[in-house]
Amino acid sequence: MPARSAIVSTPPVPAKSVKGAVVLPAPVAMVPAKPRADELSRDQARAELIDLRENVIKAELPDADPARGLLRKSMLDELIRKRPTSRGEFLGKIPIELRENTDAEQLKRYGERVFEILERTV
Repeated sequence: MPARSAIVSTPPVPAKSVKGAVVLPAPVAMVPAKPRADELSRDQARAELIDLRENVIKAELPDADPARGLLRKSMLDELIRKRPTSRGEFLGKIPIELRENTDAEQLKRYGERVFEILERTV
């Protein structure tokens, strides 16, 4: 997995003139970001979401239609691809066709857990 980088900058410094030459501030340096201890790869996130579907959602909503499930294959693929981390991002990033065919009760009950997993995904 490639290392992530963060842009580190010093406060803005105005350009200086030295005997007719313009001296600009030093360029921005790229410093590797420290990985979070709870970061997940996309494969790990997928596994956690499948575990949520199989061991929590199915147990708590045994009569729910799997074809409309929040974590059905087509929705799971899109969630992993777009990685929304809030309901607002979910509404903005996930196509309406997928959203309209999703059990609203599952989104209401498990959406925050799904978003928390996706937020940890790199």
